[in-house]
Amino acid sequence: MVIAGSDHHFALIMAGGAGKRFWPLSRRSRPKQVLSLLGEQPLLLETIDRVRPLIAPERTVVVATEAQRAAVERCLPAGSGYPLVLEPVGRNTAATVALGAAIIAARDPDGIMVVLPADHYIGDVTAFREVMALALGSTADTRLNAIGIQPTYAETGYGYLLVEEADLQQPSKAIRFVEKPPLAQARALIATGKAWWNSGIFVWRAATIIEELRRFQPELIDLIPAHLTSAGLPTPDQLRRVYERLPTVSIDVAVLEKTEHLFLVPGRFDWSDLGSWRGLADLSIRHGRRSMAKDLLLVDSSNIFAVAPEKLIAAVGVADLIIVDSKDALLICHRDQAQRVQEVVARLEAEGKSEIID
Repeated sequence: MVIAGSDHHFALIMAGGAGKRFWPLSRRSRPKQVLSLLGEQPLLLETIDRVRPLIAPERTVVVATEAQRAAVERCLPAGSGYPLVLEPVGRNTAATVALGAAIIAARDPDGIMVVLPADHYIGDVTAFREVMALALGSTADTRLNAIGIQPTYAETGYGYLLVEEADLQQPSKAIRFVEKPPLAQARALIATGKAWWNSGIFVWRAATIIEELRRFQPELIDLIPAHLTSAGLPTPDQLRRVYERLPTVSIDVAVLEKTEHLFLVPGRFDWSDLGSWRGLADLSIRHGRRSMAKDLLLVDSSNIFAVAPEKLIAAVGVADLIIVDSKDALLICHRDQAQRVQEVVARLEAEGKSEIID
């Protein structure tokens, strides 16, 4: 079912992530969101296509960083009219949401915005659009709708929304929001039967999130005034002056942990934030693809996931490994340590080896 959108509906696609945990394929100039990890299209283009029947291209704002401009522009359909805004540097998601909300509110004071990370996997596009339609149609003046995913294990890399009882037909008031709890707390939250993963997908009025940011993070929102966008998109020079002074904080910490206006909308679709190579491995295996190598030969080995489109990978006497081959680097890590790949990038940065991360 194709659901017609409203002229008051806007999308903010956050495409500025560094993708450090997907090194060595992801680089500064070629981050995860422009890679084709699961299909023929880059993740960013899949995100754009997913929301297109609901929200017109000219009302879909894509935010990336200046370093990613060329890679992101190659993903955008030619002549499509998608507004592209470039942050001088990454300042985490609160700054991106504040910037997008200011742009949208200046254009339409009644604008309702869907906030979408550019690098997620969503399996059932029809179900996704139905959930979005529900959220868009249930946005009261002060309501902040967050799309939640029913948890399948205790994940410490996600935030958790707690509700007394989730309603599949309308948003449910959240009791509280817990951002990235330690393992013991994550297990305890899931044991209550009231916890949902935060997908990072939100639907709210631009004016509402601006007011909540003004309440809880005034030093951020006051630096992105509406006059930056009243004549169109902000210029690079305007943003550089502003971003020099912005705090680095996520929207989860800046607002979701503090607000009393948070609502859960259950996400009834297959979802992954593809947060690490293990996330991609688990998703691929769940869909019957045990490897992304040209060929994989196992000798007395098990639970090996390899990414090497042009090579045969042979493993002997090992288990629980992720192997990723690129033209100039080879990654080998234990599946349980996949989140630590960003430490490799940090080491390379500290050692001045920019040629292997740019």
